[in-house]
Amino acid sequence: MTDFVRQRGAAAFGTRLRRLSERLDRDVQAIYRERAIAFEPRWFPIVSVLDAHQTMSVGDLAELIGVSHAAVSQLRAELVAAGLVRTRPDAADQRRLRLELTPGGKRMVARLESLWAAISCPTLLVYGKESWASNPEQDGRIRHFRTARLAIVEGAGHWVHHDRLEAFLAEVSGFLA
Repeated sequence: MTDFVRQRGAAAFGTRLRRLSERLDRDVQAIYRERAIAFEPRWFPIVSVLDAHQTMSVGDLAELIGVSHAAVSQLRAELVAAGLVRTRPDAADQRRLRLELTPGGKRMVARLESLWAAISCPTLLVYGKESWASNPEQDGRIRHFRTARLAIVEGAGHWVHHDRLEAFLAEVSGFLA
């Protein structure tokens, strides 16, 4: 059967990038499973930020990683159930919860860091300056990759390839050259 999305060419660029992202998530999950690591790729931003900042409120975490409060709450529940994160009331406002890594979460980070450090291929992180997502240098994600280069694209939001296609292609082409 012919791949309809591929036939659409550049018109389906966003869809093809989503496919690539989903494939990468599946591949990363397979690597974790092969090494008996009970970790979901979607947990990475929260665990990485908590590792870098020790403790953070749900709202502050949502703002820093650029997702909704509800999304962080959902991931928090998963991470608590996995024993990687615990919550405690905020001392300044008992209605707010602060998240922090458990001792098991800290051990998981150490185990993951050794795996991430093994990534020796050049890595390009593309960040839209106006994105709702956090800057990988500021939230600590970039430190997990030995050979990472961060490309910050001015005038672009989260969908850099949509907002500034030519700048995106220039960054990727330069990286691949």
